[in-house]
Amino acid sequence: SSWAVNALDFFGTQVCLPLMQEYYDVPESSIQWIQIIYSLTISAISVVAGKLGDRLGGD
Repeated sequence: SSWAVNALDFFGTQVCLPLMQEYYDVPESSIQWIQIIYSLTISAISVVAGKLGDRLGGD
């Protein structure tokens, strides 16, 4: 289901954050913005995609 894919994406980025923090040498507070922006973007896209699915769906 799409919920499972979203959960895997969310936790996948959680795993990558420490690696990105070390690679780019930035503080943890800055790197957490990546997770926030990602979550907000996915949430907004899900709402729009759901509305489009309702309008364009067959039933």
